[in-house]
Amino acid sequence: MAVDSSRLWYIRNVDLFKNLPESDLDELAKVAQLVEFGRGEEICASGTGNPYAYVIKEGNVRLIMHSPSGKQLTVAILKPGDVIGGADLFGTETGGESAEALSPCTLYRVPVDVLHRFAQGRPEFSLRINKEVNRSRMLVMNRMQDVLFLTVQERLSRLILRLADEFPGVTTSGKRFVNIRLTHQELADLIGANREAVSATLIKLRRSKCVNSVHGFLVLASEELLRTNVAKDAAA
Repeated sequence: MAVDSSRLWYIRNVDLFKNLPESDLDELAKVAQLVEFGRGEEICASGTGNPYAYVIKEGNVRLIMHSPSGKQLTVAILKPGDVIGGADLFGTETGGESAEALSPCTLYRVPVDVLHRFAQGRPEFSLRINKEVNRSRMLVMNRMQDVLFLTVQERLSRLILRLADEFPGVTTSGKRFVNIRLTHQELADLIGANREAVSATLIKLRRSKCVNSVHGFLVLASEELLRTNVAKDAAA
């Protein structure tokens, strides 16, 4: 089967796959299948047994942890070039996180067993996977600590500042904004709060001229005031 040149180019530029031998990249390009998901559709469930990993080509995906009581916490928002695999790709002992399309998404679906084989034969690739495991676990730990020790206003202020770094945009007046649309419920899932608390806190942040909302995007009206909210936590 001939290798799709555009698919090969994309896979070659994914950080996790960089420095793999050309033969491995060719194999990935051959076995990768293009799949699409609509906003809100589940891409893969938590727990072991998923036969595929996914490379995001277009759109955004959120990783979700579920509590035994049914509550959920969004631990990360992924962008094009990121790899979704959870416990099945990284071989963790925990149940992992489920993945859900945050916007219409196009992804490359890759068999997990192919990546496992590469990891067994390529120490450098295995090391990069282990680093990704540690990064994912730290994300989860940081989110849980925020939920346990910070107020909703502190968590939301910290989140807005972080999202402005991860999804940067700049208005014509020079103000930074979060270049991804998120509902109040999605913001709540990102900080482990309920939608009503997030809506009330956003009103408070607007009144104090910390943030504005323009066409569904959060604009950082005063980064200094937002950082003051975060600094209160650091000083506590």
